[in-house]
Amino acid sequence: MLYDPRWLVPAPTTAPTKPRERIEAQREVAASRKPKFKEPWRRILWDAAELIERKGWVQAAHWIPGEGYCAMGAILAFNNHLRSSDARPAKQKLRHHLRKSIHSWNDERGRTKEEVLTALRTVALLGHARNVGA
Repeated sequence: MLYDPRWLVPAPTTAPTKPRERIEAQREVAASRKPKFKEPWRRILWDAAELIERKGWVQAAHWIPGEGYCAMGAILAFNNHLRSSDARPAKQKLRHHLRKSIHSWNDERGRTKEEVLTALRTVALLGHARNVGA
């Protein structure tokens, strides 16, 4: 016998209708597509972007409770879990990409959260490609 109805997986009856359900579904899909990195510095930058995306983004401070993290603050948040020698290349690659200090770039007037997320993820994926999100 080449067919058994038990092999069929029932399709979802309806798509998520509430905004919160859609956002949660999108996050689940994004989490399942998280890149696997060999170099720890790439993982640090990617995780820093995810931290900012979840907790929020701030300027003029590494971290403000209840508000979020700046780019440098998000990178430094992983020093508790990783060796600081792993975070050093992450900071160097991001600084090289931005062509200026991470602090001054993050705190520039008009800077957006999306630009910060794009820069962190671009460097994590491509190394130090220049002029993207700068």
